[in-house]
Amino acid sequence: MILDGHTLYRINTLVIGSGTAGMNVAIHFVEEGGSSDDILIATELLGGGTSFNAGSDKQTYYKLSLAGNQSDNIYKMAETYWNGGSMHGDIALIESANSVREFMHLVSLGVPFPTNKYGEYVGYKTDNDPLQRATSAGPLTSKLMAEALLKRVTQLGIQICNEVYCCKIFDLGLQKLVIGFQIDDLFQDISKNFMKIVNRNLVLFIVDNLIVATGGTSCIYRHSVYPKSQWGSLGVLIDYGCETQNLTESQFGIASTKVRWNLSGTYQQVLPTYRSYGEKETIRDAVEFLNPCFQTKSHLLNAIFLKGYQWPFNVERISDYGSSLIDLLIFKEITQKGRKVVLDYTTNPCNLSINQILELLDEEYANYLLKSKITADPLYSTPISRLRKINPKAYDLYLSRGIDLEREQLDISVCAQHSNGGISGDIWWESSRPRVFVIGEANGSHGIHRPGGAALNSGQVGGLRAALKILHEYYPQQKQEKFELDSQHILELVNGYCNLIAEIIHHKSNKIYPSHVLEIIQNRMAKYGFILRTDSNLKTEVGKIDHEIRTYFSRLSLQNPTWGEFIYSIRVYDALITHAAYLHSILTYIAEKGGSRGSYIIDQSGNRIPHNPTLDEYIVKIRWNLEENSRNFSSFLEKRKNIPQDEDWFETAWHVFDSGAVFKEE
Repeated sequence: MILDGHTLYRINTLVIGSGTAGMNVAIHFVEEGGSSDDILIATELLGGGTSFNAGSDKQTYYKLSLAGNQSDNIYKMAETYWNGGSMHGDIALIESANSVREFMHLVSLGVPFPTNKYGEYVGYKTDNDPLQRATSAGPLTSKLMAEALLKRVTQLGIQICNEVYCCKIFDLGLQKLVIGFQIDDLFQDISKNFMKIVNRNLVLFIVDNLIVATGGTSCIYRHSVYPKSQWGSLGVLIDYGCETQNLTESQFGIASTKVRWNLSGTYQQVLPTYRSYGEKETIRDAVEFLNPCFQTKSHLLNAIFLKGYQWPFNVERISDYGSSLIDLLIFKEITQKGRKVVLDYTTNPCNLSINQILELLDEEYANYLLKSKITADPLYSTPISRLRKINPKAYDLYLSRGIDLEREQLDISVCAQHSNGGISGDIWWESSRPRVFVIGEANGSHGIHRPGGAALNSGQVGGLRAALKILHEYYPQQKQEKFELDSQHILELVNGYCNLIAEIIHHKSNKIYPSHVLEIIQNRMAKYGFILRTDSNLKTEVGKIDHEIRTYFSRLSLQNPTWGEFIYSIRVYDALITHAAYLHSILTYIAEKGGSRGSYIIDQSGNRIPHNPTLDEYIVKIRWNLEENSRNFSSFLEKRKNIPQDEDWFETAWHVFDSGAVFKEE
């Protein structure tokens, strides 16, 4: 459809994002009874997000135990989520109850999760996991999931609108207008005929239901293990008025930087050596900087080994030579001392022999190596030889990206890896704005701690829930409704937005560029939103941001007058809004006497503020008020819900389900 020369899609349900969450919700929409003509996926770059490009030594998927004789059930799994703190109990129960359904859905699509000869899906323990619920299809689990889901999307005839950046949402009564831009020709010159180029690249969507699955916001961090193609777009949802929750909670961990990859699991359990060197030194001058900070060699070896199981930084694992002391020492080595840190797989810590390592390790950890066929044999005298024995795919992954761990040392840092917070959603993943659903990492369903791999499960479950709600509650009525296109009103909204963002092209004399603003954002997040958070001047900094948002497009100019630089400026505006919500959340948390917990230390004048467990029962929520004259943030604490304890009578539950009433429940 064409509206005044603009490409216009009139679609029942629009999915923004083409990762595992976004494709899964589209598949469920069709498999559960919707028409493939009534759903469309819009994406910036098919294959460009985290799902296709992230992983670890064996990327984890978390689900209910499906092997052995260990005692597990849905409520136990929900309690594991719940015990992480600041997570609603009903969401914990839903993610647990639907984990097997979604796991087997992936199996049916061909994702090669391993079984034993009896067909059991044998598991292992992962971060914050009391049982062996974790499974993996290898270092590229999410990529294999994405490929299988994409194949199914194609089979079902679901349309994908590729290379479109969606950046603004307006209400049209019950419908919504989503404004996007084509981003397939980023090098075109816009110094002349700017508005003509804007109009030519406009893509408009009028939708009844909107599902956002754009992943986590990575651009606000200087050190990030997200793929470079992953930016995230929480800002467009915050701007639309969607409430956020738990933006105080993120996940950080040790990762390589040239190849962005998590260094968890086997990468640590083979016991590599950590080294650092100064700015005027070479890698040959690198020294083992961890050694003086551990009381004994046994403490050091145990901490390195445990980084495999306990990969995310956790303030509770610093004392008594815990594994997260390593993260903190790396962070200080880089940020406070200005040194570079590398991971060396060619030598053992402290130049120990394999015999000495097996003797010095705690029995449990030594047994892991022995069960993995690592013995006191010269064949396994180095970390790389052990890695190639236990997990050759972990070695091959770096080799395929041009790094041979047999010969090269890895540049590493403590990096942002996942946001546990995001947009608030109800039990159907519907946001505070009706008929806007947010799934995957963009949804803030997680609490302070989460088991490794829970994010992949949550993305799949959230997609199922959103599809079911739309199909059973909204879709039948929407199919009967008549929509009258108010072209004049739509064009007024589009022109108003385009005129606002076009301000940036008129300021050629300004020497403030989008890249400068992004640097300010990243500096703030490094100081106030990373693993070591100071409260010094935070309130003052937060006070500046509201003005920066209001004047953004009038203050800036483009360094290069290209379409790509212009799109970049809109992305940075989204990041500006997003980081404002993060810092408002952190300020609220500290004001409520929140202390060090989970993934961060709260530092006050050089002193660590102790954990305040009372706040683990609450969730920090943020809303950007929509009143034109008071466009600012408000915040509040919400008491988390308990895990539901309904003892359903089958006949009653059957009737509620059969009548469709179950999909109306909140």
